[in-house]
Amino acid sequence: MKVAVINCGSEKIHKKCKAKDLYIGSLFLASRFFCESNYDQYCILSAKYHCLLPDDEVEYYDVYLGGLSKTEKEEWYRITAEQLLSRFPEGTEFDFYTSKMYLEGLIPILDKNNIRYTTNLNNLGLGYKIQWFQQHSKKKQKKLF
Repeated sequence: MKVAVINCGSEKIHKKCKAKDLYIGSLFLASRFFCESNYDQYCILSAKYHCLLPDDEVEYYDVYLGGLSKTEKEEWYRITAEQLLSRFPEGTEFDFYTSKMYLEGLIPILDKNNIRYTTNLNNLGLGYKIQWFQQHSKKKQKKLF
């Protein structure tokens, strides 16, 4: 089984809702559409909630992974890796479409646990990532900008 992994976004709505509906930025919307048209399952990495499934109920928050201390980030990576491993069956391969910041501390943990994964789009800028998601979605989406 393959699972796509995307990260949250800073633009959010201010109410309790499903994780997939909380984030409203262009990059998140493009990555969500890509995942929903190309994968059976995906999850969202959140600076506050760690590993979210699309239908998990969450509240608005204002936490940025880059704003965490080194110790807090290490704890975030540990918890997030545990959640990835516990929410999906053994043998799952993860396709990461996240920013480098979300990956840097996860990669060593995934390697240590012999988890198969790919990393994608790490060196593209925001606009190029959105364009890539739109071009590679199996379903067509209207342009976000």
